[in-house]
Amino acid sequence: MKKLIFLFFVAAMFACESDYPLHYLLVDDGTRNSDGSLTVSGKIPGAGKYDDITAIAPYAVSYGKLHEGKYDDGKFIVTLPAQLDEDQIGRTISEYFGGENISFSDTDTKITRVEYYELFDKNGYNVTLGGSFRGYPVMLYLRGEERDADKLSGKMVRVAWLYVDGDVSVNGTNTTTYPDASYVNYYNMNLKRGWNVVYNYRTYNYDEDYYCRYKTYFTTAKPKMPMDWVILVLEI
Repeated sequence: MKKLIFLFFVAAMFACESDYPLHYLLVDDGTRNSDGSLTVSGKIPGAGKYDDITAIAPYAVSYGKLHEGKYDDGKFIVTLPAQLDEDQIGRTISEYFGGENISFSDTDTKITRVEYYELFDKNGYNVTLGGSFRGYPVMLYLRGEERDADKLSGKMVRVAWLYVDGDVSVNGTNTTTYPDASYVNYYNMNLKRGWNVVYNYRTYNYDEDYYCRYKTYFTTAKPKMPMDWVILVLEI
């Protein structure tokens, strides 16, 4: 069973750094290049903890590394290639976002998702965090969260980079209910062939019985909220 241990580094940590005075405003979630590739860059929070970092690479779900990026002095840049090989393209989009009441303009369009970025040392091994987490891979992802004062409600966003092998739209709403929570998922995406930046934007609200109601929006429209690169330690 996988346990995800999150280490959060707030923007205030970077307030004293002259080159990143307002770190979250400088987050780049992707620049599309003329050849169809997509360049993602940023700064690794607390990079000084990981002296052995020499490379970074996007991790595509079930398909391993796609392309190795550049890393120097805590900053990184990765270019997602314009064209993926056939064995790097995953399931059909209807399998990936399957569910009742979801419609697709083309159910056979294939998709690959990048959400995490792996860190590597000079020998090509995963960088790990020392101490009690020694041996567990360190990964990087882009997220944001804002909580209300009562901490019972708020909103969050996670960023993913989706590659599709053809233009496709995904629309619809589905609902899942559990004893302690309900989830309403809204899909409104018009994806273009190649790479697309997609935002998993979620609001949540706990009632007096601590029952939580989630609303999640899968969209290509960028939410107006601060985001930052965050370290995740994956314990297997």
